[in-house]
Amino acid sequence: MDDHLTNLLELRLNVLLGVQRRGALEPDGKVEIKRIEDALAHRLPGMQQEGRH
Repeated sequence: MDDHLTNLLELRLNVLLGVQRRGALEPDGKVEIKRIEDALAHRLPGMQQEGRH
């Protein structure tokens, strides 16, 4: 995964997490968060250990 894709995924994740904090996240959003976290976990060492799920 290249840096550009990683940056896009991080931006999207931040948007989704903001929506989740406001309590307005749709069920599909939760699935998307999980998929992004899984993708980033392979790119960013230590992410899984931080408990970002």
